[in-house]
Amino acid sequence: MRRSESRRAELVRAIVHGNGDDTALVSHDGWLLRGNGEVPAILVATERAVHVIDTRTRDAAVCSYHRLLRFDCRDQRTDVLVGLSCYMGSTPTAARVALGRELLPNEVSNYRLRLPRGGDWAPVRERIVAGMAQGGIPAELHRVAALV
Repeated sequence: MRRSESRRAELVRAIVHGNGDDTALVSHDGWLLRGNGEVPAILVATERAVHVIDTRTRDAAVCSYHRLLRFDCRDQRTDVLVGLSCYMGSTPTAARVALGRELLPNEVSNYRLRLPRGGDWAPVRERIVAGMAQGGIPAELHRVAALV
């Protein structure tokens, strides 16, 4: 492993651990899509959660699988567009969904990323799919329009 790759891995591990997640991780570099621009970002999937790291600021959003409402991905030539939707409310996710009312905008955070296809994308995707399968989000939430 090259020195820069080693430093990147250490940085990612430190941020993820700082979020309280010490499980095994896989990651893939790409760009977080914000408004009309993109910022360099890293999508990290652990056994417990998904982390989106802004590499410029080192800020990270974290969403455990029992709060991950949507995970969409769409191939686009050499890239993959990824959409994540996370429940951020204070009521446990299953209880909130059981109420039968639509989620409010302040209860949901959405993230869109553009990632190069290939490389570490497949293991990241597989880890997120496996985590969602264990997360217990009701299937009806996955029937809404895709984020990407």
